[in-house]
Amino acid sequence: MSAASPAIITKPTFTLTDRIRIQQQRIQDRDYTRIGKLTAVVWEGQRSTTGSSQANPLPGMFSKWQRKTWASLTLDWLSHRNAPILAISRDRNDLLLPFRLPALPDIPDPRWTGHKVAPAPNSKEDHVPRIPQLLAGCPVVGDRASGRITDRISGKTFLIFRPLTELQVMCGKGQDSGFGRILCCTDPADRTLAALLINAEPDRDGSMEAYFVGGSFHAG
Repeated sequence: MSAASPAIITKPTFTLTDRIRIQQQRIQDRDYTRIGKLTAVVWEGQRSTTGSSQANPLPGMFSKWQRKTWASLTLDWLSHRNAPILAISRDRNDLLLPFRLPALPDIPDPRWTGHKVAPAPNSKEDHVPRIPQLLAGCPVVGDRASGRITDRISGKTFLIFRPLTELQVMCGKGQDSGFGRILCCTDPADRTLAALLINAEPDRDGSMEAYFVGGSFHAG
């Protein structure tokens, strides 16, 4: 996993430290509006296609290869119940995570091919094998992060997830709730990529300091 240049993910007029400090101040001042619960983050990435050809194409939908690839390009809280709050600054310039990212839940093992014998209809036991969603060094799906970068002021190291393509969000409450998405694009003005930075060292409770930087975001 390589170190990244700050110019790729932050606008030329602001350093990475500037962007983080601005967002921290907005959160401290509660200068934001809540959007909803962030249930999943999706990004693009290059993955191995070794062994594939026109005569031997990649497996189709819901294959083990596709399940592993999808798992390696997403952060998924599986449900809105423990998902982080996503907010937007009042001037609409920054997406914010005012309460950080809670620990990610374990996800179904993408290598699992299903039950050989169907469980009883009334069984309440979770028979699906699960794996932890590691940000880097996962023995099943590999590194989810594409690189790392260090804030020169605080000395904190952040893992980089980019280029983001989509944020899945649950908005509203009760019967008025519904799922939506925010599309993430390259900023046409400065060509920066939409990225999520996550502190490589979680807090004691497992929550993670995180920031959205670069790119542009649009309600889908």
